[in-house]
Amino acid sequence: MLPALNSSTTRLIITNGDSALHQFREAGVQDAILPWRDVLHEGRVPLCDTRAEFHGIRASEIGRLFHQPESEVAAGFAERDRVFANLEDHERIEIWLEHDLYDQLQLLDILDALEDAERGTGVYLVQADDYLGTQSPGEVLRFAENMQPVSLQMRHEAAQAWKFFRAGDCRALAAFAHGLTQDLTTLPWLGPALLRFLAELPDTASGLGRTQRWCLEELAGAPMPAGKLFGAICAREDAMFMGDLSFFRVLDTLASAPAPAITGLASTLREACASEDAYRAFAQSDIALTDFGRALLAGEADFIAENSIDQWFGGYRASGNDPWRWDEASLNVRAPKEA
Repeated sequence: MLPALNSSTTRLIITNGDSALHQFREAGVQDAILPWRDVLHEGRVPLCDTRAEFHGIRASEIGRLFHQPESEVAAGFAERDRVFANLEDHERIEIWLEHDLYDQLQLLDILDALEDAERGTGVYLVQADDYLGTQSPGEVLRFAENMQPVSLQMRHEAAQAWKFFRAGDCRALAAFAHGLTQDLTTLPWLGPALLRFLAELPDTASGLGRTQRWCLEELAGAPMPAGKLFGAICAREDAMFMGDLSFFRVLDTLASAPAPAITGLASTLREACASEDAYRAFAQSDIALTDFGRALLAGEADFIAENSIDQWFGGYRASGNDPWRWDEASLNVRAPKEA
């Protein structure tokens, strides 16, 4: 049985972002709430000796990818560090997260941060099979029925996954993820989330990540506004994980490559991040396939062979024309030919 929460218990809730924070407040939760703001499926996520070094790299990556002032991102990490420096103020810590890739990677990061802070007791996990931010204030707290103490097995699985994710060994990460999906596990959504992450690698058929390929498939019938396309892609996900700026970055890559697969964007992602008007213009852009995009869909061309790649996937840097690839048929990774 979980210890009862009473008026004298000091509680810290850690959750996946500001929308969930708003729902908790609307539901009447007055305890301290820490939104975990990091898009860990984007950019470099390396093995580091210290959390401070890790935060410095992540602040740089987020600033670079989403054209935000690095100092503002770093300030957010510093605020988080101040809370973690005073965890003894909280008798109970509750981690409220969802089943999708975005949240499952945050879970690994949070448990690593708690390990670094030497906080092993009084920690509980709520794993929701729906999106916290879309719940009504009257519904969001229902997920507490699934709350469990964070066990040693949870910590062990999370630590292994976090190490593999940041080490840059795609084969080891894929093997571990498949193992999680086949064996009984206390983290049931972690394996599928990691496999979904690996599916963003260039595929063996056309050199497109899964989201990129889905974009071209959705555009095969007719041009579509970028915002509407985002909704169509989210609807195809078993567990949607990508925010609008991450999705717009996918479109920016497809449009700005030397051999572009799409055309019609009103601005670049950098411009869209600079002003509301440019963002609106980007979202309303009518996107169409290029001839090269149609060739990619037909299996007659390869996006990476034509354009090359330089992109981080966790701790793995895909570069050149022969990176690790994802095989949709086997749901597994394939090594570079030169490996």
